Amino acid sequence: MDMGSGPFIQHEFKDIYEEPINDLLERKWLGCEHEDGVFYFCKPNIKPPFVFTNGCFDLLHAGHIALLLKGKEIANRLGGSLIVALNSDESAAIKKPGRPINNLVERLIAVASLEAVDYVFFFRAETPERLIRAIRPSIWLHGYDEKLEQPPPVVDELKEYGGKIVQVPTCSTISTTHIIGRVASYLERNN
Repeated sequence: MDMGSGPFIQHEFKDIYEEPINDLLERKWLGCEHEDGVFYFCKPNIKPPFVFTNGCFDLLHAGHIALLLKGKEIANRLGGSLIVALNSDESAAIKKPGRPINNLVERLIAVASLEAVDYVFFFRAETPERLIRAIRPSIWLHGYDEKLEQPPPVVDELKEYGGKIVQVPTCSTISTTHIIGRVASYLERNN
C-alpha cells in the first residue's frame, strides 16, 4: 500500500473534542477519501499484513463487536493490523435513506475507541472496492447473512495478489435496522 501518497490530513474534528478523544483519533486515524476521490493516508510507516473491514457502524451493536473481535483475532494471528473503513454520511445515506443516525465524526470516535480496532478510515464511495485496491489487505473481513450467494467482484482481485475474503456469519435479528425498529415500537407504545 502506498501510504505516502498524500499529505497528513488535519482532522476536521481536531478542535471539537477534548484531549482524550483527540489523542485517540491521532493514534488511530489512518486517513480518508478526499472530495476529489483521492485517498490520503497519514501513517506511512504501518506495515502489512492488514485485515480490513468496512461498513456504516451507525449504532454499534453485538454484531459489530463480534465482527471486529474476529478481525482482531485474525490480525493478531498474522502479526498485522485491523483497519476499519467507515462509509461517509453521504455514502451511508445512499445505501439506507434516512441514515446514518450518528454522523461520521461520532461513528469514527465510537469505532476508534474499541480496543480491537487499530486504525480507522472513511470513504465516500458507495462501496469500498477502490479502497480495497489501494490498501491491498491480506484479509477482507465481511459480515454476511445466509442470503448472500455471490461475493463482491473485488474478491477476484484479492485472490490475484494472494488476499482472501473471510465471511463472518451475522444474525439477522442483530442489526441497526432492527434496533431502530425496536426503538420506534417502544416510542409508539409509550407515547
